[in-house]
Amino acid sequence: MHSRFLRLGIWLGLSGGLLWTACGDPQGDPACPGGVVLDGTCWPLDCELRDCPAGFVCQAELCVEIACLGVACRADEGCAKGACHPRDCAWRTCPGLGEICIEEECLPASCVGVDCPDGEDCAQGRCYPKDCETKVCSGFGEVCVEDSCQERTCVGVRCQDGQVCAGGQCYPADCAEAGCPGPDDICVDGLCVERNCAHVECDQGLCVDGRCLPADCILEDCAEGLEVCIEDECVPLACVQVTCEPGTRCAAGTCYPTECAGVTCAADEVCLDGTCLDRLCVGVDCETPPPAECRGSQLVSFLAPGICQEGRCRFEESAVDCPEGCSDGVCSGADCGGVPCDDGNPCTQDRCDPAQGCVFEPVADGTDCGTCAACEGGECIFDPDQHEDCGPCEKCTARFTCGFQTSTE
Repeated sequence: MHSRFLRLGIWLGLSGGLLWTACGDPQGDPACPGGVVLDGTCWPLDCELRDCPAGFVCQAELCVEIACLGVACRADEGCAKGACHPRDCAWRTCPGLGEICIEEECLPASCVGVDCPDGEDCAQGRCYPKDCETKVCSGFGEVCVEDSCQERTCVGVRCQDGQVCAGGQCYPADCAEAGCPGPDDICVDGLCVERNCAHVECDQGLCVDGRCLPADCILEDCAEGLEVCIEDECVPLACVQVTCEPGTRCAAGTCYPTECAGVTCAADEVCLDGTCLDRLCVGVDCETPPPAECRGSQLVSFLAPGICQEGRCRFEESAVDCPEGCSDGVCSGADCGGVPCDDGNPCTQDRCDPAQGCVFEPVADGTDCGTCAACEGGECIFDPDQHEDCGPCEKCTARFTCGFQTSTE
């Protein structure tokens, strides 16, 4: 705290215009513990859930520059060094709390006038490495703090358990019980969004990694919600910041070869486990059908494993009328409402329970479930050691055909 008061004293001495009582004294005013008195008002140096940079104080749980106290800016402006600046740039919104637009670039107010050396960027009025020793900080405006990539407006922010900082504010890490699918997703107003895009509004295109990018190319339509256009090429969202060497192509954020046993994969495919695969399908699991769901008075069941097409699973459906209605994926009534208790999995024993509805119990491990396959833990597992002529696949589908899945090695 002592050095912090000294820095504040030097800053105030240079800026002038305000009377204060700390004057380098680590104890400050006894009536204002942990803060500083300016023009008779006690201002905390930090907020409850965020640390403020040097030259800032806490006002209504927000860090405000001392030179900006009393400065009236318009609603679409923010203050830095005592002057008003636009909150957003012409080409994009500035996503971080306390950011302003300087020369068409978003910048934290605490970083105005701070010149960092190559390889570093400013946050909290200080320079931090752009990348960590063990990882590359690829997100927009991220810096490395204690070997962790953080948004620059989240440096010094303390979120409660179950929350994540985005744009300088804390949000739930998951939406209700469903959770969010992406590792960098947060819940904003009940919807899962990418953390770096929580406060970015795009007039056109999609926000990816904090930037607005075209949803389609001039000569090619990209897969809706899965790709954006970069340099006239449709690129998967997870590959926006990934650069691959010649002979490889990015899928699911990782570079894969484009040659499979002398065969060149198509422009939208990569080689995985010896087979050319749609790169939008890498890592997509279509083996497990989703549970049944109610649509009006019908129960729609997905009876078989799906096929990945353009990054999305397509499942075969069958609908059953539920005269008494349905809930939780089961028709109302003790007799299962005529629902065929069949999940399409040869490794489960399907039956109807009057109290629970359809019940699917795993059969004994080792039960044959197809050519070169046996049941294990309720799943049909491919065993290439059983027959020499079995193909190079890792798991059998419910139709007894070989299905491919990403290796976990």
